[in-house]
Amino acid sequence: MKQAVILAGGKGTRLKERLGNLPKPLVDVAGVPLLLRQLRALESSGFDEAVVLVNHRAEAIEEFLSATSLRIRCRIVNDGDPRGTAGAVLALVDQLAEEFLVVYGDTLFDIDFDRFLAFHHRGRGAAGSLFLHPNDHPEDSDLVEIDDQGRILAFHSYPHAEGSWYPNLVNAALYVLEKAALTPYRSLPPPLDFAKDFFPRMVADGRFLAGYVSSEYI
Repeated sequence: MKQAVILAGGKGTRLKERLGNLPKPLVDVAGVPLLLRQLRALESSGFDEAVVLVNHRAEAIEEFLSATSLRIRCRIVNDGDPRGTAGAVLALVDQLAEEFLVVYGDTLFDIDFDRFLAFHHRGRGAAGSLFLHPNDHPEDSDLVEIDDQGRILAFHSYPHAEGSWYPNLVNAALYVLEKAALTPYRSLPPPLDFAKDFFPRMVADGRFLAGYVSSEYI
C-alpha cells in the first residue's frame, strides 16, 4: 500500500482574508480547493490511502471529504491539542504503514513521486528522504546541508547568523519516512516540529536522512 499523511490542521492566519471561515487546506486555487488538488495528484501517482490529520475547523474538512468522490481512500484523524508537525505524526505512528509520505496541507506541487520514492529505495537504509530544492529567498528559509552521497549533515534554521554561508538547499516540507525509524521517538513530548526539532535530533543521533534534490515545482 502507498500511503500519504497530509498535515491539514493549520489555521491559515496569513490567508484569513482569502479563507473567510475555511481551514487553510480548503483555500481556493484557480477554482479547486488545495486539498483536492493534493489528493488528485497522490491518486494519479498510485497512492491508495491518505491519512488526513485535522485540527482547526476539522468539521469543514470532514464535510468536504465526505462529499468528494475519489479513488484514493481518505482516513481522517483529529489530533486534538496542537502537537506540531512531527508530534502529530508520532502520536499515530502505530497506525501508519511501514513507509509513508508526509505532505503539508498548504503545499501546491507538481512532483514525480515515483522518482522520489525510487531515490528513497536505492538500498541505502535511510530512515527518511527529504525533498530539497533551491528557492529565491534562502536568506529567510530553513536550509539543509548534505554530502556528495546525499546524506544530510546539518540543518540551518532561519534566522541565519550574519555572515553565514550555506548552500541554497531548502527543506520543501515533503518527506518519505520509515515507520521503524520513527517508533523509538514516540515518547518525545510535543509540540515537536519536523524541521526545527525532530530531524536535527535524528541527525544528532546518527540516523541516516537522505536529501533528494530537485527543481520540480513545489
